[in-house]
This record gives sequence, structure tokens and C-alpha cells, in this order.
Amino acid sequence: MLIKPPKTKPDIREIRDMHRKSHPTEPTVFVVAPTYREPRHLKEFLSSWDHVAYEHCIIVVVNANPGDESSNLLLEKDFRHRTVEIPSNPSVFWTGLVESGLRWVLSRGRDDDIVVVTNIDTSFDSDVLFQYLNIPNSERSDAQIGAVIQNSVGGYVSAGVQVESWIIAKNKHVYSVPRNAFRTVSYLPMRMVFMPVMAVRAGGFPNSHSLPHYGADYEFSNRIRRSGYEPKVCGELIVRTDLKNTGIRSDKKISRLTHRLRGINSLKSTMNPLRRFHFVRLAYPKGARIPGMLANFVKITIEIFFGINYWSR
Repeated sequence: MLIKPPKTKPDIREIRDMHRKSHPTEPTVFVVAPTYREPRHLKEFLSSWDHVAYEHCIIVVVNANPGDESSNLLLEKDFRHRTVEIPSNPSVFWTGLVESGLRWVLSRGRDDDIVVVTNIDTSFDSDVLFQYLNIPNSERSDAQIGAVIQNSVGGYVSAGVQVESWIIAKNKHVYSVPRNAFRTVSYLPMRMVFMPVMAVRAGGFPNSHSLPHYGADYEFSNRIRRSGYEPKVCGELIVRTDLKNTGIRSDKKISRLTHRLRGINSLKSTMNPLRRFHFVRLAYPKGARIPGMLANFVKITIEIFFGINYWSR
């Protein structure tokens, strides 16, 4: 009786080296997605990436609860693209998980490779990578490009933030962009952002010490911008997200005062004064930090007692 040897996945370095020998000019695309006990989101996420035809794509899932259903899904289910699981733990929060994934990418990727930082609750029905790669290289080589974000009922979620005044902390959120158009912003949420690997080498990793969750993606995107990679929202890139998975929200009319007060100390809350302090300290221009701090604390007070809908956004 002939016994077949067990099926094993080839080492990822071997895959990378084989690819580069046969396709020396084509970049490898690394997709970094943190997750914590979200097998349903993970399955839909990986199924969405099955729409992507580009062969040289590696999906890096940073799992804060290794050995769970998500780990089993990655082992048992055959998806179109190579998947890699990086074990971690929930104590490092969003920034620590993303940092682990990016360190893995930087240890293997070339400067002209591409990294996609995204959330596990994003999904799409079209080939978003094809759309990104069709953007002229002159437009994307020195940019970080974010997707337009829709919710499950077709509404839009903030895809970028344009700072109109650092001194009085006046921001304008960008929700949608016309097809075949770009909108340059100050920073991007990392729901789905494409950038060259070189951008991460230049800008560094998310600040896991001062901003473990709230504001970490904005500060990271802003630092990448300061390193020479302009944040842009692209109207051709459209993905969906699960709003129930985005943390404590205070910008809805149904938000009650007790709800907002409970959220003050949450790492996911926009009203956390310590995290807002660190965000201003790290992201604002030096000359605007002190007035920016004062403006932000005024905004926090309004958010807590009245809700964001009671003041101009």
C-alpha cells in the first residue's frame, strides 16, 4: 500500500525566492491584518482576497489568540493566496499586532514590494489589488493610498482626515471620492491602506507604547507622510467594513451621557484624554502642540457632555 507523504506548506522564504527568480520585476504584495477571536470576519476577509488575481500576494494574519478557530481556519481551508499566521497576544493591542506583521514583512520584503495594512473586518467583491496596481507608478510610488470605506447598508465611513487647522484642532473627514480621482489628506485610518515597503522602513512602526489603539493609525499615517509618502484616498478602491467592530463611538445621536462617561478610559475611545494628549504630542507640528492640546481638551469636554453631533465637525 502506497502511503502519501503529509502535505506541508513550503517555507515562505523559498516561495519568495522562487517568485523573484521567475518574476524579478514584479513586486510581492504583503497584506498585514491583525485579528483577535474573529473567525467569521477572517473567513469573509480571506474569501474577499480570493477575488484578487495577482499571484504574488502573501496574506499575513497576526493572531492575538493563536490556536483558536482562526488558526484552524488558516490550517484547514485552502484559499487562493498564501497565508501566514504570526502568533501574538491581546495585551499588545492593535499597534503591537500591526508592528509584528510589519516587522515580519520588512525582514523578507524588498523596498519596491508593497504592503497593505488592513483590518480583518474589511471585505470586497472586486479585485482591489488590480485597481491599485493600475494606478500610475508616478502616482503611487511616493504615496500611501487608502480605500473608500462603506458600511453594510451602503453608507460611507471616514476614509481620511484633512486637518484644516492644527492650532484649533479643526478637522474635515473625507467620506467619498469620485471614481478615477484622488483626494490628498493629512492622514488615513488603516482600514485598508496600500504603500511601498520602503515607506515603512522610512517612517517606522506604529507607536505601541503611547498609542496602543486610539489614534495609532492616524499617527502612523501622519509619520509616514512626514517621511515623504503623501496620504491619498482613491475613489477606485472601495471596501466594506463592520461598524460594530470599530470600538466605542460617541458620534451618534443615540449615544448617551452614561455611555460616553464609561468610555473615557477605554483605549478605543476618542474621548480618552491621555491618548488624545499623546496623539497631539506625536502627530501635531511643534508650534501647534500647546494650542492643539487646549483645543482637543475642549473638544473632549463637548464630546463627553453633549456628544459630537452638537458641534461642527
